[in-house]
Amino acid sequence: MNTEKKLLNRMQAYCARAERCRFDVETKLKQAGADAALCERILQQLVEERFLDDERFAHAYARDKYCFNGWGPRRIALELGRRRIPAAVVTAALSALQEGDDKPEDTL
Repeated sequence: MNTEKKLLNRMQAYCARAERCRFDVETKLKQAGADAALCERILQQLVEERFLDDERFAHAYARDKYCFNGWGPRRIALELGRRRIPAAVVTAALSALQEGDDKPEDTL
């Protein structure tokens, strides 16, 4: 079993490489053998240290998938939902996408 400090350092490095959501980090922690209490402590510390932010993740994910993969709003919303992003955050990310320079209607 890994120590809490070791797991925290691994998750900080994991989050520093790319935007991550809480669900992705929690899945990684469980794969590493962390129990629920340890997962929650590490996740809370990552949020406090701003390594982890679901809203920031949702905006970045929506922008990247729309611009680089050509996904539409429905597909993006579905994938964010699979990652357990709250509906209000998904709506905000999609509305920010609608307000940008490259609107989905323009692509059509």
